[in-house]
Amino acid sequence: LKEARAVYGAENAATVLFEHNGGSLQEARGDLAAAEATYASGFERLRRLLGLPHPSTIRALVHLAGAIGRQGRYEEVRALAPQAELAVVA
Repeated sequence: LKEARAVYGAENAATVLFEHNGGSLQEARGDLAAAEATYASGFERLRRLLGLPHPSTIRALVHLAGAIGRQGRYEEVRALAPQAELAVVA
């Protein structure tokens, strides 16, 4: 990750994807709160850098929704649905 930041810069989509993928490791260790924070940051940054209809941004949204849902917060997952719909329509 440090190398990605040095090569691509902190606000490059490749660096954000490296960071976002770290959420999978956090989730595998059972730290859903940390994974959620990582996924949320990745999603917001990818949406800004690549746009909502980009496949990487959609994947980040799915990961975020999954982490929230695995914590039993289904209403929050439902609240993300309009963004997913916009991504599909765009």
